[in-house]
Amino acid sequence: MEGEAMKKIQAKARAMSSEAYTFNHDSMARRALKNTCLAYLASLNEPDFVELALHEYKSAINMTEQFAALAALSQNPGQVRDDALLDFYNKWQHEYLVVSKWFALQATSEIPGNVANVQKLLSHPAFDLRNPNKVYSLIGGFCGSPVNFHTKDGSGYKFLGEIVLQLDKINPQVNAKYLFSWVFT
Repeated sequence: MEGEAMKKIQAKARAMSSEAYTFNHDSMARRALKNTCLAYLASLNEPDFVELALHEYKSAINMTEQFAALAALSQNPGQVRDDALLDFYNKWQHEYLVVSKWFALQATSEIPGNVANVQKLLSHPAFDLRNPNKVYSLIGGFCGSPVNFHTKDGSGYKFLGEIVLQLDKINPQVNAKYLFSWVFT
């Protein structure tokens, strides 16, 4: 039964990927369904499904479609994920809001040990701790991750504590606002 269901989902995702882009409600709904199917399939981290997500990423004709495929790929650690994230950044690095989404996508990833990835992103050239929107995308995104922020080893809380101390020196008002929203929501 499971194999049949996966085949149906994969067939549905493949069939919808060949549709021409049109901006109307029906097409938007089909793309949303395709992207949901793609995310479910890619989360299984099986080579055929990862290859399908990578194909969707490479053949996307707009940023939204490409980002949806990237989101599917970003949930599995490895070289495919890293290469796709780098490629997306290189393509969209001059779009401020897109880069913020790129940070948030990585921050919310449920890959094991993501706190190390987020710490590494703190030194990325596009990240600035003095920029509230970048802080909210990366740090806020990470703190919204139930898997990695709340790990049993406490590394997510330790990381937030270190960031709070740094932010307090730079912008205490932003720090207080973000700390409240991260911890109490």
